[in-house]
Amino acid sequence: MPLYANVYRKRVTPPAPRRWRFQPIAREALRGLLARRLTLPLLFACWLPFFGAILYLAGARLLFQGMLPATPFDGPLLARWLSLQTLIAAFLTTFAGAHAIAGDLHAGGIVLYLSRSLTRRDYVLGKLVTPLAGNLAVTFAPTFLLLTAGAALDPDRAANWRSLGLACGAFTHTILVSIFLGLVALAFSALTRNAALAGFAFFLAVIPLNPLLVLAGDQLGSSVLTLFSIRAGLDAVGGALLGTSPSGDPGWAAHAAALAAMIAGALGILRARVRPEESIS
Repeated sequence: MPLYANVYRKRVTPPAPRRWRFQPIAREALRGLLARRLTLPLLFACWLPFFGAILYLAGARLLFQGMLPATPFDGPLLARWLSLQTLIAAFLTTFAGAHAIAGDLHAGGIVLYLSRSLTRRDYVLGKLVTPLAGNLAVTFAPTFLLLTAGAALDPDRAANWRSLGLACGAFTHTILVSIFLGLVALAFSALTRNAALAGFAFFLAVIPLNPLLVLAGDQLGSSVLTLFSIRAGLDAVGGALLGTSPSGDPGWAAHAAALAAMIAGALGILRARVRPEESIS
């Protein structure tokens, strides 16, 4: 039986607390991610754009005064930054979330998890912690530090209600992106027992599909196809939060509805696939 794979033999975990019963699953998932050799180098690579942005702000402030935008409290500039962070989070989610459920389906670990006092919701929440923590580490944290550095370099520009609104919109967008990509990655992982296949499918759906849909929409003279693009939807919602969403069809509300439908589909997949019978059928 796949249930007796070495990864599950003689496993001893502390009892789950009553309020946070997903903690053992989340702890094991985080330990497994940190034990992989590529995790820390990948996290460092994800932070390289932040260091580049800091150098840009410092250079624009000191060397090119008045010639370049020298503050992150600029709607279009911040929107481009968040779009880049979404792309980085998609790469990291491919690495961190693709094997989350697929590995348990392959080895039969779901039988062990759900045979205890753990519900399907506890299992999904525990698995969601890993991609969520990774995404927040490469989206929310660098965005917070970037805005803090911008406020230190130009306190007069940062000390107003508009800049505060931009900061709140940016933080909200990073949280939404982290949760959305994590849930979609878990749904792809639950569709197959092959972690590599799940990661490849998620990568195709998030990154290469966007330019293909944009190109097809240009050829057909319609932008409706971009509603099926995850990146286009997240960028449109981010633009709306920052007040930089361009007018046109479809608008940010249509993209938000499409993203909500994708979330509903992901939750439906998780509800159908995360069950003990699925791993032994």
